Amino acid sequence: MLRLAPDGRCWTLLTALDEIKGFEESVGGRKPRVEDREAAVLIVGGGHAGLSIAARLKALASTR
Repeated sequence: MLRLAPDGRCWTLLTALDEIKGFEESVGGRKPRVEDREAAVLIVGGGHAGLSIAARLKALASTR
């Protein structure tokens, strides 16, 4: 996404990656089996990246 200021300069530039071909996320039947324990995760930082990964991990945990 690119937003321009009224004078034509770049105001905001945002890039995002959905997936890398050949390295798709393992979910459902493709998800690897692990021991009967939860992984311990500590996310340091409350910025955009930290909140995004926290939400993604929570969504993955709810599919178990």
